[in-house]
Formats: sequence, structure tokens, C-alpha cells
Amino acid sequence: MGLQTTGVRNCTAFALEKRLARAQVPDKFHVNVYAVTCYDGATTPLNHHATTMSVPHPDRALLLFAHGSSDPGWAAPFRRLQAAVQAREPGRMVELAFLERMEPSFDECVNILHQRGVREVMVAPIFLALGGHMRKDLPALVTAARERTGMRFRVLPALGEIDALIDAIADWAAGAAHD
Repeated sequence: MGLQTTGVRNCTAFALEKRLARAQVPDKFHVNVYAVTCYDGATTPLNHHATTMSVPHPDRALLLFAHGSSDPGWAAPFRRLQAAVQAREPGRMVELAFLERMEPSFDECVNILHQRGVREVMVAPIFLALGGHMRKDLPALVTAARERTGMRFRVLPALGEIDALIDAIADWAAGAAHD
């Protein structure tokens, strides 16, 4: 597959991946990158061997979904989480939405993704337990968004349902007890 990659403003693999992710490409593809040429004409090799990048299709997105708060500082760890996920998946759209008191809301975020051509959204609820928001509010939001946009949604389990995360929290708590 030929793809024009001239005009990349930054000589980093991350910048190239973002440019590739915006291209119209098959469902998932691999690109061998040997060098990046910047606007100034300098060519920067990325190693003596090719670097292979895997870029997901731009019609899929990950939506991190958190409760929200009236305290603006409350969202800082969620924004750090969004940045960490984006760093691990530079070609994927990773958005953050809130149930209440913060923007963007779930519906606002879904509308933006729909306008960008996203057809499939994986929702990662950043809720520790299966309370009313996970049992009632989120399913209602997903159903309404699906009916309104025709998009497909997949909802991941609450964080407390993931054994590896419970183990990590237990390690953290047990380690703190020894300090």
C-alpha cells in the first residue's frame, strides 16, 4: 500500500503514526518505516532496521467514562490515564467523557466521535464497582447513543471486576502498610 508521508512536522514515530492513523486504510495494517523526512529536508533514520507500526482503523475509538465532579482538579488522574492510554495506542482515538458535572458528557463525546466517522466505540468505565451508574445509567446512555447514531458499542467491565487490578490495589495497600 502506498501512502504519502511527506510533510510530517515532527521526526518522531509518534507523529508518523498519527498521520498514518488519519489515512483511509484497511481494518488494521502494518507499516515498515525506515526513515522520516521532515519539512527542513533532513532525513532521520529510525534505526538500521525497519520499525514496524501497527495502526488501528480510524473508525474505532476508546471512550474512557468517569463519574465527574464539581471539583475541576478531580479529573486530573483521568486525564493522565487518557494520556497514558493514548501513548500506548497512538493511532487510536482515545476520548474521556463524564456522567455528570464535567464536560464532555457521554452524549457530547459520542456525537463528536460520530462526526469524525467513528462506527465502533469501546467504552471503558472508570468505576470501581457495579453500582447504579454501571447497572442503569451507562446501559441507558449506550442504548440511546446506539439508536441515535447507529454506532456499535462494547462496554468493558467495572474496574473492580478485573482480577489483575484488584491484585495491583492489594499490592499497593499491603506495601503501604509496611512503610
